[in-house]
Amino acid sequence: MIGEYKTYYKNGFFNDILKDVGKRSKPVDLTRIAQNVFGVELSEPAQKYLKFISSHNPNFEIGQFFAHEPSLPENDRENVFKQMLTGKYSNDINQIFTGCIAIGADSGGQMYYLQLDKNKSEIYLYAPDVDELKYLAGSLEAFAYLNRIYEDWMDFEYENDIDSDEIINGRIPTKIDITPFQKKLKALQGYVNLSGFED
Repeated sequence: MIGEYKTYYKNGFFNDILKDVGKRSKPVDLTRIAQNVFGVELSEPAQKYLKFISSHNPNFEIGQFFAHEPSLPENDRENVFKQMLTGKYSNDINQIFTGCIAIGADSGGQMYYLQLDKNKSEIYLYAPDVDELKYLAGSLEAFAYLNRIYEDWMDFEYENDIDSDEIINGRIPTKIDITPFQKKLKALQGYVNLSGFED
């Protein structure tokens, strides 16, 4: 079960999100742009994700980790550093000085960043109130699988009228079987960091 998250990313993730996306009329080569802006070769999972997003318009539902289209710092903006100093491009500052690209946000305003590296695709979370990038997942595959678990849990929580706060506080429901979710999270153990996050 250790490799289940990689299998999901390869065979299920893109099929799952196809229902929420439409084809672009003018595809944008995000992989080429990212490699040109940052001067690095991208990992295979990152290339696969950016290739998909390059040809599809994301229209993901609020609450999903992959809520927005990736944005890249443009290399031809006039007075870009002046704009950054006024706080208009804090997203670009995170990207330029960390070698990451923003691949999404959740409904709470937390941003998710993909590390640009040939050998890895680590994911970091940036919360404006925390003001730092925090390690979240060891790979894009693990992050995608975590997102799938989250989406399934949200549906399960609604259908069974579960109060998440009780679970967060350590009171596990006894009348409802949540072991499938516990098993899936256990399969990600060592591949994602969920400590120190409020939700």
